[in-house]
Amino acid sequence: MRIKIHIDTRVLPLKYRMLFLSLIKEAIRQGDEELYHELFKENLHQAKKYSYAVFLKNFKNQKDLLHVEGATLTITSSDPHISVALINGFQQIHHFTSHNYELNITKIDLLKEQKITTSIVKFKTLNTLLLEDKEDKPLLIDNHRFEDELNFVCNRQFESQFGRPLKNPLKILAYNMKKQVIQESNRHADGKTLYYTGQKGEFVLSGDPTDLQLIYQTGLANRKSQGFGTLEVVQCYDESYCE
Repeated sequence: MRIKIHIDTRVLPLKYRMLFLSLIKEAIRQGDEELYHELFKENLHQAKKYSYAVFLKNFKNQKDLLHVEGATLTITSSDPHISVALINGFQQIHHFTSHNYELNITKIDLLKEQKITTSIVKFKTLNTLLLEDKEDKPLLIDNHRFEDELNFVCNRQFESQFGRPLKNPLKILAYNMKKQVIQESNRHADGKTLYYTGQKGEFVLSGDPTDLQLIYQTGLANRKSQGFGTLEVVQCYDESYCE
């Protein structure tokens, strides 16, 4: 399920992803407190079955602040329990404040979800796609190790989330991606700025249709539940794409 939350806000921190993650966690807590404890207390370090992307309207950067004319938050999940909790929670949240930043919920939209039935799909990123190797160093899509590392990460995530590996290896067939460096912070950073190097754009991915559907619903690669790797379907292809 895909949900779009319309938000009235005027000032945000440059490192805004954790603010929106706090909003998502609060929505889940209010929608289903038992699920909240399962996701964020009992299984804190386990990969989550959702990802999210933030779109800022007419933003202007001023030092460490972003002046905006509103925002939208798109959340996608393969787990109906998470989706229902989010909907119920956001219906109860009209105003959210964290560290003096204010978010006012004005509208909740349920988006139509694409059904993937082919083994080749062109995706576009709704935020930054981040892939890190075993030493937490970023890999870009033109790196010869990217595909192998992507399969390693996805197999590990699928085992954790769905109790099985990928049905077929993922292959990158084409891409048009731009490098992005993201500044962020979290509660483990002791106030320091963290830098994440990823990419944004479009790419063509082949794999089992069931796997591609779950990737579309839960995001791709690393730090999906922290505002990275959220995807939208551009086009589905049949096997003639490779001919």
